[in-house]
Amino acid sequence: LHNGTYPFMHCKNIKIRNLESDSMYVFQYCQNVEIHNARINTKDSFWEVDNVTVYDSELNGEFLGWHSRGLHLINCHISGEQPLCYATDLVLENCTSECDRAFEYSTLQADITGHIKSVKNPTSGHITADSFGEIIIDQNIKQPADCIITTRKQ
Repeated sequence: LHNGTYPFMHCKNIKIRNLESDSMYVFQYCQNVEIHNARINTKDSFWEVDNVTVYDSELNGEFLGWHSRGLHLINCHISGEQPLCYATDLVLENCTSECDRAFEYSTLQADITGHIKSVKNPTSGHITADSFGEIIIDQNIKQPADCIITTRKQ
């Protein structure tokens, strides 16, 4: 998929393998999606999705996964500025990251292999990584404000 806008918008019950895309706003408002071995490079994708699982993929973009519910990333490499914010029930398993200001106002369970550049105001859950650059917790954090952030023992 190249040079498109809003591909797969409002789609339901789809399975995709080996997708390569530089289209804009991929998978907006989708439900029940399973993706394997994708390379998605976009401004944002997975906006307001519900029940989406992505396996073994590279995801690069601003505003990745914003306002998602039940977004599950397994063995993925995630990069971009401000990804995975405002997400509910976000899960990252064995992922790598080149993210800046990730997880703002999100509830999540995240296991990151390697370093996270920065995390900002996660709402609740648990984030584990090998190392963190900056952890930003400021007066704007939303309640319950009980996210546990741990560095994996090496």
